[in-house]
Amino acid sequence: MKIFLAGCEGIEPYQAASIAGIKNILFSYYHLQKKSSTAKEIMSLMNKRDQEVICDSGLFTMMFGAGKGKTYTYSDLLDYTKKYIETAKGFGVKNLTIVEMDTHKILELPKLYEFRKHFEDSGIQTLYVWHVEEKIEGLFRMAEKYNYIALSVPELRILCKGKKTRYQDVVHDLLYKIQKNVGRLPKIHLLGNTVPETMETNTAYSCDSSSWTFGVRHSRTYFYINGKVHCKYLGRKSDDKWHELFKKETQAIAEANPEMQDYMIGKSEKQRDYFLQLVYSANSFQKYQMKLNSQKPYEVPHEKKLQHPRAADRSDQAQPLES
Repeated sequence: MKIFLAGCEGIEPYQAASIAGIKNILFSYYHLQKKSSTAKEIMSLMNKRDQEVICDSGLFTMMFGAGKGKTYTYSDLLDYTKKYIETAKGFGVKNLTIVEMDTHKILELPKLYEFRKHFEDSGIQTLYVWHVEEKIEGLFRMAEKYNYIALSVPELRILCKGKKTRYQDVVHDLLYKIQKNVGRLPKIHLLGNTVPETMETNTAYSCDSSSWTFGVRHSRTYFYINGKVHCKYLGRKSDDKWHELFKKETQAIAEANPEMQDYMIGKSEKQRDYFLQLVYSANSFQKYQMKLNSQKPYEVPHEKKLQHPRAADRSDQAQPLES
């Protein structure tokens, strides 16, 4: 399982992730499009560090996040798409994959397929995203046509709503249906995955998560403990065990990484603390990924074994869609 750390459109989180040894980076075009100087700096560094990079379209943010409240016409979205593709071509990043404009929630499917054609003709490696609007047959067509497709984790919330079913059970079920009906499995990416338990099952080739940055904003840091990542409040008292562990391990990271020491020169104490927490959280996810990759890769089970082993005593096996 490759874990792409999301939220790297800013130089600070990007540098923190890189210093922590992260090789899989995700950033949003929506946030980066107005930061031309930052974009150039980050793209240059990505090539030097030989990182694998996913650029998200930022459509979700535009429609439901920072850009919400505005009215976007079909023409607006088409112009945005064309600019997005052309800008991505100019990034010059060697290992770049861009995410399509998954307009399922705002445009009818024929329009979605028109947008998808722009990406197919772009020559850029593209990650195509499945939503329930395409139904299970659409997922099968995508699995036949593309080598790399994404399942939106927010979409899994829709499938799980009102059920005592976990995301990984739904993913297991969908992968089984693909294997059974298509006869092959493309690489599967879990888009917007903030659930470590879903990562642990090794159900997919890759996923992305922005969780590593969320906790830092609220004085919480991710620690790698006994094979898992845990978000802990970082106290200031000398007897706080998490603060002591954080202090000890960040010092070791800094000693082994001169780039980290150089980056913090001239920063205020508050800025240094924030940056160190980002580095530490990213480093915890790096250790977590190494642990996941030391396990046996996930294999699509036979239908009778679809349930996750930890849910073997439950009868509510995930059945999100009929095939």
